Amino acid sequence: MSDENSNENFREPFATDDFFNEENLKSISIRGVNADVYEQFVNKTKKLDMNVGIAITKLMQDVVYSFDEDFPEISAGTLRSVNKMPLSIVGHVDLTISKEDLEEPENQISFVGIQNLTFTPNVDKETFQKCINKIVGCHGVRIPNILPKLVLLSTLVDCKNIEFYDVD
Repeated sequence: MSDENSNENFREPFATDDFFNEENLKSISIRGVNADVYEQFVNKTKKLDMNVGIAITKLMQDVVYSFDEDFPEISAGTLRSVNKMPLSIVGHVDLTISKEDLEEPENQISFVGIQNLTFTPNVDKETFQKCINKIVGCHGVRIPNILPKLVLLSTLVDCKNIEFYDVD
């Protein structure tokens, strides 16, 4: 009996030289891809001197090969529910975020391209980890020093100035 989620007949990723042989390749069209994310993906693959098709194939194969309930960043629930996609807050100049602000939406939040992003002293580690998806391309990020630096740094991508400020 074969299960489409079973890995027993799946080849080790890129185990053969003919994996990207012309007869194994297919042109596809994928609907519903976020245009901004796609452009960023294309730019990153170009910087790595990698073909977009190869990069997407590797990502899809990683999901197929490694998927189980503990797959990093992806779970059966996230694949089933588009409603849980992170909210994106994009392009503000000065933004101050409190614990209450983070807890209000049900989805995680990504902050993108914020000039000055400040988290109030009442934002604790649990709330931060539960509610923040990513902080990307922000010029200044101010965080209360009660948050562990590695927790914060694991969410930051291409941010310029990171300041941990003292909380009374």
